[in-house]
Amino acid sequence: MFSIKNSIIGTYSVFDDSNKKKSFEISRWSGLLQFFVILFTLAEEVWYFLRRPFLLFQLYHEFNKNDYKITVFPMSFYGLTHVTVQRCLGVHNMHETIQRALSLAFMSLSFVLSFTISNQIAGIEEDRKNKPWRPLIRKLCSIDFAYLLLILSTAVYLIHGYVEDVFWYCVVWVITFVFHNHLKGDQLWWCKNLCNLVGAFCMQSSCCKMMTGGPIDDFSTLFFAVTSLYFWAIIDMQDFRDGRRQDYWT
Repeated sequence: MFSIKNSIIGTYSVFDDSNKKKSFEISRWSGLLQFFVILFTLAEEVWYFLRRPFLLFQLYHEFNKNDYKITVFPMSFYGLTHVTVQRCLGVHNMHETIQRALSLAFMSLSFVLSFTISNQIAGIEEDRKNKPWRPLIRKLCSIDFAYLLLILSTAVYLIHGYVEDVFWYCVVWVITFVFHNHLKGDQLWWCKNLCNLVGAFCMQSSCCKMMTGGPIDDFSTLFFAVTSLYFWAIIDMQDFRDGRRQDYWT
């Protein structure tokens, strides 16, 4: 009797192992198929935007339109001011100065894009309630395409920073916004504000180093620290602009 029982149990065990293997094989092939479907859909979306570059520029604007005034405008204005001052002082190598200013303006574009895409990917559920006008909520592009843009813009930003000798400022900013957006660094108000402080300091320091082409002196460092502290103190005022909706502070 015991031998028959053990035989039956052994048979069920074999069937169970066989079913597990089949289930594993099915799940593996299903996962592989899903990966290729996502890859194909992403490639199709990339081709769609490449054939319509205007829509790509429009998508860039939709991601960043609320942040130009604290990123692109001040960084570009810094370069323009430096060019104007150098011109008034009669500096001869204006070609190099203008080139630096244009490079700085270009860097401002990837500086803001990396952060805003990362922020909107991480906060998509909150945006459904508070900011339904954002591009991911309006389905102007897929989340997979947004991730692709995030990777590309961050890579461009870091490579540009390396070329312009501000690489470590760029690295600190990337680490900061990843912590802020994806590691719940924005859960506490002081931590969220601290991340913005670091971003403001990196932005100003990058501007100074790129335009002067040399090391940053102690006075400039102190000045950037003070203005970053001011930014830390007032950044929460944007909540009054966005308003409080459905028990969320945006």
